[in-house]
Amino acid sequence: MDDDRAKLKEMADLLRSGATMLPQICPECSAPLFKLKTGEIICPVCKRKVIFTKESEQIKELSIIATAKLEEVLSFKLLKVAEEIEKTDDIDKLCRLAELAKSILDIIVKIRR
Repeated sequence: MDDDRAKLKEMADLLRSGATMLPQICPECSAPLFKLKTGEIICPVCKRKVIFTKESEQIKELSIIATAKLEEVLSFKLLKVAEEIEKTDDIDKLCRLAELAKSILDIIVKIRR
């Protein structure tokens, strides 16, 4: 309980000093963020500065991460298909696996462009 009071007191002190409470919350502790007169954005609980990135930059970063993960997964799957191709003597199965390998390779090539 004393910890909660200390947090509230810190927030009240920030407001009295001219800081503005923002609608965003701290990604670490979920406390409301405050913008100081200097323009810095801080979390009064974590005592950390918070920097916002533009949403489009975040989306681009997430897209890069997702495509890298997709390429990794597809490469692993391609290896599994190659192992199946090596094991099989069934021509129909071989044709299906070859078509699957081609599709996976096409996607990997598109990702790398």
